[in-house]
Amino acid sequence: MTSIPATVDTTTEKDTCYPMSDTPTNANDDASPEVSTTESQPLDVAICIDNDASERLRPVLRHLCVGLIDHSIKLRVISEESTGIAETLGSLGPVQVHAHPPLQWPLRRSRTRRIQEFLISTPPDIIYAIGGGVFELASDLAEQLEVDLAAQFTSYKDIESLHLLHNERLGCVIAASDRLAEAVGQSDAFPNSDMFRSTDSIALVRPGVLRGERLTCFQEDNLPAIVCNARLETNRGVAMLIEATAILRDRSHAFLLFLLNEGPEEAHLRKIVRERDLASYVSFSHATAKIADILRGSDVFVIAPGEEDISARPLQAMASGTPIVAFDGGAADFLHNDETAVVCSDRTPTALAKAIESLLLDHAFAQRIATNAIDYVKKRHQMTTMADLTYDALKRVVIRRRTFRMPH
Repeated sequence: MTSIPATVDTTTEKDTCYPMSDTPTNANDDASPEVSTTESQPLDVAICIDNDASERLRPVLRHLCVGLIDHSIKLRVISEESTGIAETLGSLGPVQVHAHPPLQWPLRRSRTRRIQEFLISTPPDIIYAIGGGVFELASDLAEQLEVDLAAQFTSYKDIESLHLLHNERLGCVIAASDRLAEAVGQSDAFPNSDMFRSTDSIALVRPGVLRGERLTCFQEDNLPAIVCNARLETNRGVAMLIEATAILRDRSHAFLLFLLNEGPEEAHLRKIVRERDLASYVSFSHATAKIADILRGSDVFVIAPGEEDISARPLQAMASGTPIVAFDGGAADFLHNDETAVVCSDRTPTALAKAIESLLLDHAFAQRIATNAIDYVKKRHQMTTMADLTYDALKRVVIRRRTFRMPH
């Protein structure tokens, strides 16, 4: 069992730009959107990605960029250096990536100015903000460059930053799930506009992932492998999973639990494992392999109770045919009890142990859950659909302004 590499912090005082390929672009790419009235002109999109979304949705973001490129979009990406998103997207030839140091006082203004300079020679048609952590930056850029603004929500935390968006620039809101669309529509953070009060005015774009080719869980006679990729932090609920492991051990179940991530609470959690005599059941793996590869050799994927945001990992588990154990609530709308996952209604170690036990005792049930999940991802979380819907949502905003010459 191997694990995912930790993100390398490459923060410096100098911004990093990854140049676009030498592939010729349409001559209209550099035309001013204020004077164009044609729908045929390629869209020019600048995506701002926050740190949290980069960590949770890295493979999804890569798939999204590839899909948008297929629509002949001129694409630029802005993200903090420490996220490593430049390495993820920089290999995509047509994408230009601007990796910047943290936008913190006292250097926030000068660093923001460098980002503006990165865009100002050929201003984009629209600034597309993914994650609440960049809502303020994206709004400032849209205001300075006098272009449209779009915002995507992938967590409830993003809604807490909704007030940082400039309503006069905001032309598009995208939600990654039905639950998030409803929560955004109910927010009171749009004091000057009722434009997004209804979920009908919010674009629903579910994240897309690669789907597996065959079922792999509980196919071998080896000990069942249970994996969890939650950060080892106080509010993530990993301690509850360790307590559930002790309950399962006391019920004579044989298995291995792999904790794939790291975090500030690791020493404390290791102490709990030692005190509960669980060293032969729990492994702190610090994964260096891709999570998708790990999931193909796993039998159960546990979403800890503190993991409530939309993430690529559960979808990758579903696509790989690894049954999921999760908790009720959260932003995801793809975890349906006894259909695509086993969902705990009670947030207790006993309830979690019972849910995991249902899969360990009944492999046919586990494989049925996994098969349902593969089919669900195939129907609702295709990469091409994600890119097409995103493109349509952004295009509608820009074409509306181009066609009707609507000044900001």
